[in-house]
Order: sequence, then structure tokens, then C-alpha cells
Amino acid sequence: MRVCSWFKLSVSALALLFLIGCSASPEEFIRSFAPVKEFLKEHPGASVQASLWDEQALKEKAGFVDELCSRSLPFKEYWFVHVAEGSAKVVMLIDKASEEVVCLRIESSQQPVVELPVLPPSVEKPVVVNDTPVKENITQPEPVPTLPESPKLFFRLDKVMKQKIVGSDDSLFRFCFNTSINAEDKSFNVYVDNNFAKPAGNPLGMKDVYCPQYDASVYCNNACPLKGYDGRWHIWLELSEDKRIDDGLLVDFGKIEEITEIAPVSLSITALKKNEATGKYYVCLSADPAKAGRDLFNVYANGTFIERVWGLKREACEDISLELDCKDCELSKLHGNEKISVGLAVAPNIKSEKEIDFSSINGKGTKLNLALEGVKGFFEGGPAGFRGYLVCFDTNNDVPVGDVQLELFIDGVKKSHTGTGIGSMFNACANENFGIVCAEDCDLSGEHNVELSGSWDGKTERRSGTFDFGQKRKNVFYDGFDTLDGWSIQGPDGQSYRLPALDNGVISGIGKGYSPELEPWATVFKKVEINSTERLVIETSVVSASDWPNAVSILLYAGNKAHYEFRLYGESSNYNIDWYVYDDEGKDVRQYRYHVGSGVLENWHTYGLARYGDGSYKLFIDSAEVAEFLPPSEKTYTQFDSVGVVVARQGSKLDYLRIRGN
Repeated sequence: MRVCSWFKLSVSALALLFLIGCSASPEEFIRSFAPVKEFLKEHPGASVQASLWDEQALKEKAGFVDELCSRSLPFKEYWFVHVAEGSAKVVMLIDKASEEVVCLRIESSQQPVVELPVLPPSVEKPVVVNDTPVKENITQPEPVPTLPESPKLFFRLDKVMKQKIVGSDDSLFRFCFNTSINAEDKSFNVYVDNNFAKPAGNPLGMKDVYCPQYDASVYCNNACPLKGYDGRWHIWLELSEDKRIDDGLLVDFGKIEEITEIAPVSLSITALKKNEATGKYYVCLSADPAKAGRDLFNVYANGTFIERVWGLKREACEDISLELDCKDCELSKLHGNEKISVGLAVAPNIKSEKEIDFSSINGKGTKLNLALEGVKGFFEGGPAGFRGYLVCFDTNNDVPVGDVQLELFIDGVKKSHTGTGIGSMFNACANENFGIVCAEDCDLSGEHNVELSGSWDGKTERRSGTFDFGQKRKNVFYDGFDTLDGWSIQGPDGQSYRLPALDNGVISGIGKGYSPELEPWATVFKKVEINSTERLVIETSVVSASDWPNAVSILLYAGNKAHYEFRLYGESSNYNIDWYVYDDEGKDVRQYRYHVGSGVLENWHTYGLARYGDGSYKLFIDSAEVAEFLPPSEKTYTQFDSVGVVVARQGSKLDYLRIRGN
């Protein structure tokens, strides 16, 4: 419950006495003060604003309070009252607890400033006896303290605008104002009601291309903070150096004008420097017009976002510098020629890029020399059972590639991968370089951005490029035998065979041993489109038991003729892996055999046969190359339109089949 109090002030030589009603609302409470009442009589359209300052606010405003009151005030709660119309205003502080006006300033557009600090106790009048004045001890009034005469100063906030910051939910706020002073490089504070909102990074006044009809502007991002406000609020600007506050502007945050057109700006990175004492990096920047360099920028290294930072004039650079507070950021891990780029935070297309030799900044180190060679196509398996797009890359020969931590990104999305090795295994990457396979969610088409990141010995390098995925997924056949849909027992030569057994995604032959009832062997056929002028890869996972006559065969047809057969012959008198080449009549048979021995074919393994562009062959068992398998180079047949699968008996089983051409 508010306690009613008398207020005693002196204007010139007059004492103002007034009583405040106990039931008054806050607005009535402020309007009930005589100075406010008198001012509103002359200025009925004046704005009346009041904010409650706590101890912290009073400390932050100590300089302003000292000047307004000509003395320091005890740290407690006060009402700050600001009533203004044009250049005429009343500013006063009211003790919240006692409801006494502790200091007052009245500025009139026609009259000089009237200073009204609180006076000491009034002078006692002399006592008159028998018409003769008798002088008593009279307390003389102390001289009335006055505020020091201030230079003429005028600044008024007239407009607030905002711009979207690219890659962020934040906005950049621009405050346009008129002023009677040169605001260039003067520091300003921003207030929303009584909440102090210091602009982030660049609180300096300047002539802004976005406020051409105004004398100056300041700007800041959401760190002001201005984010989260809704509805109508008062915003004030304050000149930091002498705590002068403007008249304020009532702003509807839901209707702040958004800047969509970007003023033309030319940017150029001139250098990158490092402060060895602090570990901070500085990007030196020139801009045309020069003032445009005092804006908010996004900084990237090799396309990776590093930091969002303000451009300011600093000793580190001749023009504008961007101070990067990233002692342990990615920049510290770079040692080669790397690309640094800078773009306006509100307009990424306005940017500059420069290649920097980081060996002169961070030292040479042992460079990874990561190189991204490209995408070699959609890859169905290989001996290790990989599936996805093969991405080829190279590194420094002195770096053990197995120790390099790799990350793969497609269109900025991180993808899982199989690691190194698959590229050299199939000669798919140039010069026996390494490759990784994007093995997750990689059914892509058209052009996509690929980025490969390699980290080794505390250093990270990134390389990126745009590659066409749409032309890579051809000449691929795969079946995991969940069903036998699409398979036929009638071969391209017109002969009919029998269906294999199907159990949980695995096909197998019928019966055991030899019997006329078990002939012909279980064999199925399916249409394919394989062009293998540059490469042919057959991969399958099989078991071929040792009892007679178990065997698994893969046959490739062109028309009604089988030209190649890949046979895994597990019967105990064989234990062989065979590759057959048949001529157009099926008579000229060339057989190339590798004796694998017992204990292999009768267990599950993955087998791969690869023929390369020069006609050379390689055989793999569970990704390991079989060096002894050396058939002569040939690529007599390259176009195939059917595939046949043979599983001789129930001990012959096949889990999946992949065939890949170019």
C-alpha cells in the first residue's frame, strides 16, 4: 500500500506543494506532479514515459544522474520520468519509497533551462518585536547547485529497420536518427523501455547507405537484445560518452520495416593476420563504399562456416578488420593453401574470396594434401559387399591414409561411408588412389555438391566439388532373392530347367547325389542390361558343399549364347573356382582355374571377379585379392542381356548376386 506524502520543490523562489492521492494509478501518479501538470498544460500532446530504475540501472546511469542532480544519489529504486514534446521536456527522478522528487530538469523551446534540484530547509524569517526587527540566528540557504552548461546537442531516433541474417534466425537492426553533432565513430547505447541493450560489436554512429535521408545511424544484431519483443515499445538512443538520451521512438515490433534490397557493395580480402599473443586471427578487408565494411560478415574457410563477426577499424589492418575469436577453431589446423571467403551476413552473394598460404601463418606442419578426385558411379558391392557411390580421393604419400579421419557430406548433409580402400581394390580411382563409398541414403540423381573432410595429426583439410550423379547409376544388376519374381526357368536358348528352393532369401538346389529325377539342375534366368566396355564386376555370396555334384554358376548371355561362366565348384574332387569363356557357337571353351582347396567353398564367403578396361582380371575372396589367379587379358564380349544362376544340389546355395558394368 502506497503511503501518501507531501512534495516540496522550489522553482525560482516559489515553493510548490501538492498532495498525491493514495488510490492513483501509476500514470495518474506521474501526471499528478506539479511540473508535469504545468508542462502538459502548455504541451497537451506531449508523450509521458516512466521507467522504474533499480540499483543496477542507477549504477549504469551514474554519470547521467550526477549531471542531472548535481550530486550522487543513494543506490535504491527511483522512478525515471521523461515528458517531452519536440525539444521541450521535463526530466525528473522520484524516490520510489518516499515518493519525493529528488531532482528535476525542465527544458523549454523558448526559455533557458530551469534547474530545480531539491533545496535544503527554508530560511527562517526574522522575529518582529515592537515594530523593531530583532535579528536572530538565521540559517542561510546554501547556494543552489546548478548543472554545468551543456553544449547545444540534438539527436532524435526517427526510424528502425531490420534485415534477415543469412543462416540464422536473427535479424540485423538499423537505427536511423537525426543529430546536431558529428556522430561519426561516436558510441551509442540502445534501450527498450528501461532495458539496456548494448549493440553487439559495432555501437558506432556512421552515415549508412540504408538511411540516406538521415544524419546518421547505428546498428546491431539480436544481441542488443531486441529479439522476442512483440507489440509497441519505446526505444531510446543514448550517447555513451556523456549519457545524453534522446526523446525516444514508439515502435511496433510487428511492423518494423524489413530491408529486402541490398545496397551495391564491392568487397576485397587484402590479407589474413594472426596475433601470436592472443591466438586471434584478423581478416583484413577493403570495401567500396568504405563505410560498408562496418557491417556484419560471415567468414568461411574452404566453404566451412567459421564465425559471424563485425567489421571495424582496428590497428591490425589498414582498412577494416574482422577479428576472429577462434584460437582453437579450424583456422589453427590449416597449413597449406586454403580458401578464405567473407560475405555480408545479410547478402551472401556479396562476398570476396582469397587463397591464403597458412604455412606462413601456422607453420608448415605435415600437410595432408587432401585432393578430391570425383564420383566414379553407383557401386553395387564388390568383394566387401559395398553399395553406394564411390568417391575417389588422394593424400600425401607420407601420411598413413588408414589413420586419417574422414567425413563425407553431400549437399551439406553428413553421410556414412565404408572407409578407405575400395577404390584401389577395383582400380576404380586413378593411380591406385583411395576411395570411400557413400553407403547410406545415396539414391541420387543430377548434380550434387560433395565435400570430403580429412583430419590427421590435429589438422583438418576439406575439399569439395560438384558432380553429376544422374549418369552414374547404369549397368547395375542386383538381386537379394527375397522372392523369385522376374526369374524364369526357360533359358535364352529355349531349354527349360527347374526352379531352385527358396528359404529366407537364399536359393538352393534340389536333392542330393545323382538321379535322373534330379536333372536338369535348378537354374533360373533374368533379363539385364550390362555394358562392360570399361569394367565388369561379378559379386556373390555362396556355399558349395563338398558332396557330389554340388556347384554354383553365374552365366552371362548375349542373345541366346552364354559367353562367360563364373563357377564355384565345391565338390571334393574339385575345390575349384573357374572362369569360362565361350565363343559365339559355345564350342571354343577357355577355362581359367584357381584351386582353392578344402575348407573354403563349403562355408559362406563372398567371391568377386573383376575385369578392367585393359582386359586384365582380378579375383577376390572376402575382399582379399587372390594373386595366383592370372588369366590372360581379354574383353571379347562386353554387352549382356541375360543372366543365369545354377545351383546344382541342396548343398549349393546363393544369398545374393551383383553384376556391374561401366
